[in-house]
Amino acid sequence: MAHNLLVVTPAPAVADAIRRSLEEAGSFAIHNVNNKAAAVVKADEADCAFAVLDMDLGEQWVREIGQALRTIKRDIRLVVLSADHLPPVLDTLRPWTLVQKPFHRSELLRALQ
Repeated sequence: MAHNLLVVTPAPAVADAIRRSLEEAGSFAIHNVNNKAAAVVKADEADCAFAVLDMDLGEQWVREIGQALRTIKRDIRLVVLSADHLPPVLDTLRPWTLVQKPFHRSELLRALQ
């Protein structure tokens, strides 16, 4: 059975890289959005178990999206995708898992297990 994975990123290339990386694993259905409203709607509709939040959205948006997702689905597992160190503002979202950009398939799969 495939797990629904929400990818929230402003960059279509990042979403495509995640989709291609996880297609081979065959255990994820990828849902890509680029903003908070779409993320909340899609996470609820698809009953997403996981969400990947791209720090390219900005610190504030990642925090707000993460909090909104936890409001509708308390047990959603958050993965933060970042090229830099993470700011303390994301401490309010814990628990989450960090995956460094550029990511490798094995790192992403490990974060989702």
